[in-house]
Amino acid sequence: MLGFFPDPLVSFHAALIILLRSINDGFGAGDSKLLVVLRSSHASFFRVSYPVLCYLSAPMKLICKSHQIGDVVVVRCVGRIVAGEESQPLRLEIEGSLLETKRFVLHLGGVAYIDSGGLGALVRSLGTLRAARGDLKLCELSPLLKQVFEATHLKGIFEIYGTEREAVEAFCHRPRTLVQASSGSRPKVICVDGSSDLLAYLSAILKRCNYDVYTAKYLSDATTLVKSTHPRLAICGPATQESAPAFERFRQADPCMQILVLPPDFRATEAGKAGSNLVARIGALLNPP
Repeated sequence: MLGFFPDPLVSFHAALIILLRSINDGFGAGDSKLLVVLRSSHASFFRVSYPVLCYLSAPMKLICKSHQIGDVVVVRCVGRIVAGEESQPLRLEIEGSLLETKRFVLHLGGVAYIDSGGLGALVRSLGTLRAARGDLKLCELSPLLKQVFEATHLKGIFEIYGTEREAVEAFCHRPRTLVQASSGSRPKVICVDGSSDLLAYLSAILKRCNYDVYTAKYLSDATTLVKSTHPRLAICGPATQESAPAFERFRQADPCMQILVLPPDFRATEAGKAGSNLVARIGALLNPP
């Protein structure tokens, strides 16, 4: 038996379960047995009567290839969509076709992982295209990615289709109108971080949870916003505290405002988990028991 488990989607425990199921199913006396495990440190656990081949974890570099169907460009993505330069191939693939069309479909069937920064990059691309009267539709999401979009409440922002054909044909139909609640009764939240992708991710999640969201890349701009909007909560990236005087001026702009500082690894955390945990923490701060 040969099993291949791409880290980080399948854990060591899942590999163990698959092994046990295979044993229970039974093999013939002459069958060869080969188990692939995720890391060499796990191999000794399985050194019984089975040859073991170790798969050493390695980042799956994002590869994007596009083709055009009418006036729609379909971008097929394989690998991981994560924060920083690793998501650059997707951005370049879209930018390379902007002179020809503003209509894009992302085929995400080959995407094994997406973190909060990577999801923010998708939100930014969506906003840019819609501002130019275009659109970005998604298709062929894996079960993992479906869970991410449900957990982050972003399923209603993107148009998601089961197949590439359905997504392309949807451009022939009237665009869907997203209804948002009036901002008058929504709690105000300001997000501050130097990453545009992370700000897009935070903004999209919080708006879907019915918060009135403001964003700023710099503490000086955020301080001005706080004085004029008086938000109930500020969500700050880890780097915002590097300048203690600037952060203190920001905090004093509205002493009643609560502050939530994101952990250093937030951008690299799996997008669904990061979003769910963040929404829970915000709820606990703004609506204490």
